[in-house]
Amino acid sequence: MIVIRFRIIAVLLTVVMTVTLCPVASAANPTTVSSNLLKFVEEFESFKAEKYLDQGKYYIGYGMLWDEAKNPSGTITQQEAEQDLKDYMAKTAIPEVSSFLSKHNISVTQNQFDALCSLTYNVGAPAWQNGDVGRYLANGIGNYNNLQVINAFARLCHRASDKAPMVGLVRRRILEAEMFVHGTYTIPGGRVSPNYKWLLMYPNGGTMTYSDIYVYRTGTTYNSLPVVTKAGTTLKGWLVYAEETVPTTTDRYLQPTETVSKNYQLMAIWNNGSTGANPGMELNLPSSGTNASGFVDVNTSDWYYEAVTYCNSHNLMTGTGVRTFTPKGTMTRAMLATVLWSREGKPAVDVNGPFTDVSTTIWFNQPVNWAYLAGVTSGTSATTFGPNVNITREQMVTFLYKYAKYKGYDTSINSNLSEHYADREEIAVWAKEPVEWALENGLMEGSNMKDGTRKIRPRSDILRCENAQVMMKFSKKYG
Repeated sequence: MIVIRFRIIAVLLTVVMTVTLCPVASAANPTTVSSNLLKFVEEFESFKAEKYLDQGKYYIGYGMLWDEAKNPSGTITQQEAEQDLKDYMAKTAIPEVSSFLSKHNISVTQNQFDALCSLTYNVGAPAWQNGDVGRYLANGIGNYNNLQVINAFARLCHRASDKAPMVGLVRRRILEAEMFVHGTYTIPGGRVSPNYKWLLMYPNGGTMTYSDIYVYRTGTTYNSLPVVTKAGTTLKGWLVYAEETVPTTTDRYLQPTETVSKNYQLMAIWNNGSTGANPGMELNLPSSGTNASGFVDVNTSDWYYEAVTYCNSHNLMTGTGVRTFTPKGTMTRAMLATVLWSREGKPAVDVNGPFTDVSTTIWFNQPVNWAYLAGVTSGTSATTFGPNVNITREQMVTFLYKYAKYKGYDTSINSNLSEHYADREEIAVWAKEPVEWALENGLMEGSNMKDGTRKIRPRSDILRCENAQVMMKFSKKYG
């Protein structure tokens, strides 16, 4: 009997050791995305019925990569776009998220699953799986606090082409992180979270210790600011050159004792005034200060120097900071509405348009509502304006064409100059007249391509320097 008891104990120990050493199977994870997530993505992407160019690739519908073989016309209905989004989630996002969770034996809730699928849709699975989000999940998400998780999401905010941080992506990442952490799917006005605020850091030739984007809880104190170093000099301070995307008008350095209340873009200023190229802003700070343009990143030898100087001196366009213009940055729809509103003398508007994404307190409320009432724009839909959406070259001249009509300027067209451009078929139907008008009046110029052709690039995002050039020509022609 003693022998039998020892055998029973040995068997029990073996069972216990086996149970302890083997990984515990995770509870069943979600197998589909929620309707809340689909609405979230649709609202963020904004429906586009025609293909559009973004960073060298064509997209359509709700930000889906355009497949010419599948859709040679380059147009799509909203219902078709919704189905494409569902198909992508079912065939790509859900399998890739599920595979990662299964590989690491991770259980997540529906809102966490949705947030990961949203990340996959926007930046691709490898970006988050090989970054801090994936590392935190694999190590056990419970080992990290909410703010650490939100910062991990926020760090996935860089443009693929040049690794520059993008404000629009920061906004999206924070809301996706709140979906993951708090289970909220709401997209607030301006897409700006009221619960968390960010600092977007431009080291100006220096080196950041870990990241160039940091998120803090609203209402707390910074306590300390991110560390940046540069050989041969010391940091004078972090200059606040923009609140969100609105340029500041005075030199101010952020202090660690301040309460977190706003989103800031900061630039490192060095004590010896040495220069340093900034890949995010294409910025180079000369110790001698600015030239007649008023900006340190616009040189007298630049082709757009005259245009930027003109727009700045005529209050048509302001900088992206106290001393920066960011000539190679893109223009958003809200920015262009503000340029035309400024040209009109910044008239007060007491009536709000139908746009749910333009709050009454946001900086572009007056410009956008003026543009709507003046017939300069009708929005991206009946109820949305898409203020943070980059504006293309054909969209820009369409705004300007409608503004010219509003002013009573001559908008007659007597030629067909677009026929001389290789990409004329890419001009949207609604933009053909505005583009012809812009070409005939010398407001828009094409580009000579490496293959010997000349193109208008109607669906390329217009750069701030290009916009300044068009506005200068327009103002000189029409007064």
